[in-house]
Amino acid sequence: MLQDTDRIKTEDARQAVHDADPEKRSHATMRLSKVIQNPNLTEGERDYANRLIEVISEDVSELVRRSLAITLRNSPFIPRPVLSRLIEDIDSIAVPLITHSPLLTEADLSLVLKSGMVGKVRAVAARKDLSNRIILSLIETGDAQSSRTLAANDTLHLSDEAAQAMIETYREDDIIRQAMLNRASMPMLVVEKLVAASAEDIADRLFRRKSLSKENSNRIGRETHERTLVRLTNEHFSEKTLRDLVSALKCNGRLSPELTLRAMGLGKVSLVHYCLAALADLSVRKVVLMLHDTGPFALRGLCAKAGFKEPQTRFMREALKLYNDIEMSGGKLSAHEFQVKMLERILTLPIELSEADSDYFYGILDGLESDQRKSD
Repeated sequence: MLQDTDRIKTEDARQAVHDADPEKRSHATMRLSKVIQNPNLTEGERDYANRLIEVISEDVSELVRRSLAITLRNSPFIPRPVLSRLIEDIDSIAVPLITHSPLLTEADLSLVLKSGMVGKVRAVAARKDLSNRIILSLIETGDAQSSRTLAANDTLHLSDEAAQAMIETYREDDIIRQAMLNRASMPMLVVEKLVAASAEDIADRLFRRKSLSKENSNRIGRETHERTLVRLTNEHFSEKTLRDLVSALKCNGRLSPELTLRAMGLGKVSLVHYCLAALADLSVRKVVLMLHDTGPFALRGLCAKAGFKEPQTRFMREALKLYNDIEMSGGKLSAHEFQVKMLERILTLPIELSEADSDYFYGILDGLESDQRKSD
């Protein structure tokens, strides 16, 4: 049963439609709009409410129309002609409805995008739910700010297709790259592309601004890419996540024996399994059996099939021994402690590391020790 406060008051209706003062009409409109949202209005009351809304939506005052739009932005009770009229109104009136109204259809949103009105297009990007078709249209036809809003809008599901389109279209936009990396869920193919794009940007800036050679700039960029990806992974990653990451690396031409060895040097054995499987075109199960076989030939054959050179195979063998020794030595080490111990022993191996590999491992070790000092 409706209370008196839930009913449309004649005085509010009269004031909203007939008062000469726009501010009074605005206040009355807000009071009416709150009542109109009551789902328990009778059929007659709903019909009366809709006629009132029709009249108010054509008020000459922007203040009044804006009051109507803001108060009813989440309402499921706006008559269709009124909704269409208000989203075609000026931005201050249309944007709240475009951003929030649950009644807008994909066709409505397509028309908004086709209008090319910047404020309205950006409002579409801020909605909590959008179809893949609308998201792709936004990326294709909207401006960079619309795509930044999309990237930061974590309530939206971005399909693999949409995420990749975003990265390809706005490859050099730092804000979009950061927003995409900050999303709660992102396909590994896209994560890998984002990291690669950031690393290439670093290399390019070093070359242009720091007077480094192209070769050194590219080397730093590659190491940044590898370091970031390897540090992103952890032993709690699901098999699917690791498989997707390695598949992305291979698909983008960035999976290599060098990256696999650096992952091994950091004790990322699960990642190494998937890298070797992809490089050697074997199942992960077979790789695990071959890698951990105590005989002298299985690991050598595996590394040869994966394209390793002889010094790289020796490093893999010694790093794997160190990993197993640390694992078997007992004591519960944190992931941080394990990695520090692994690196310290890697760097004292009687194997000649390349200058690039040595610099890479020392850089990681320095970073880990610095993190530890800060936490202490």
